[in-house]
Amino acid sequence: MRRMSPVLGRSFLVAVATLAVAGTTASGQSPSPAASDGPSPAPSATPFPWPTFTTPPPARSLGRFIPKGRPDARSQRDGIRMELWLDRTTVAPGEWVLAHLRVTNTQDADAWSPGGCGPETAIDADLAGVLAPGVDQAGPAALVKAEALRGSRATHAWFRQLRQRGGEEIVSGGAGGRALALLDCGGEGNDVMRLGPGASIEADFAWFPAEHPTGDDQPMRPLPPGPVTVTGRYDLIRHGAQPLDNGRTRPVTVSTTLTLTGEDPGTPSPGELLDVALADPGMAAWLGCVTHPTRGWDVILGGWGRTPYPTQDRWLGLESVAPDGVVQVALMVEDAGDGATAYVMLDPWTGDVLRFASEGEVPACAAGPLASPSPAG
Repeated sequence: MRRMSPVLGRSFLVAVATLAVAGTTASGQSPSPAASDGPSPAPSATPFPWPTFTTPPPARSLGRFIPKGRPDARSQRDGIRMELWLDRTTVAPGEWVLAHLRVTNTQDADAWSPGGCGPETAIDADLAGVLAPGVDQAGPAALVKAEALRGSRATHAWFRQLRQRGGEEIVSGGAGGRALALLDCGGEGNDVMRLGPGASIEADFAWFPAEHPTGDDQPMRPLPPGPVTVTGRYDLIRHGAQPLDNGRTRPVTVSTTLTLTGEDPGTPSPGELLDVALADPGMAAWLGCVTHPTRGWDVILGGWGRTPYPTQDRWLGLESVAPDGVVQVALMVEDAGDGATAYVMLDPWTGDVLRFASEGEVPACAAGPLASPSPAG
């Protein structure tokens, strides 16, 4: 069940008041702060009021999860049996979740999956059940929001694979192919993993439930309470003879649900942060470029999770007002000859817009006073 944000920064409310935002994100380890009529206090001026994580223990210190009994979920398709166990189905803030995934080839012919770069098994946590979607945007804003969420996978989290056994990697690169595959992620394009008849892959995973709204590896914000769909995946290519192309997969999946508990601090979700960025006058002036017939565009939702910040001008001075990270929405506009980027930088805890900036010559489709960068600092 998605939660309503009990508190957001003043500029967040002003920016989207006309858009009727409903929703939230991140869940918490401490009570929600009280709403204020004034601007959110700068962390440098008062103790930072928002819940943060202490550094979680490393996954390797968690010990081995040995599954017992029936799996939490089981499926079978195309001769592949999938079994998924979790060490818990209810998770409190600050707890790890351990998972064990077993993939079994039930046919009498080899099963093949991609090899060379990355595991052929993975576990994904779908956070859509706990993160508020924000506003249903229209026109160019809808295109930008959808692409930013898709590109960042902001509503998904990956379990970290701790170990795996089973399967045989086959490298099709001739002499030295193995080294080539490790160096450039399988540049030959056809490295595969063989799973023999009746054989299994056993893989252990761990997840520390948290958001990474800045794209940083350090967990930054607790998630809100609610259901999370956990899906194990095996990228099957086919059974039989060794394939020549490892890029055409038909994933076999198995899913179950775990429940996150704890209090909801009401911090804005990635979708809500994008709503704020799109409502900022500076960014709004650039949205005409999204549907411009001769302009290409891309958008990235990312940021910086801790100081020191990068040295580019747009980051200067932010460490004094946002020591716990900045979410950055970057809209890049290009054509055959030049390119430019508009940036909206936000506090991920309050939703306040910290700065609008641009780099490169402002394109005609974004021309006008609203497209001018705001003063630094």
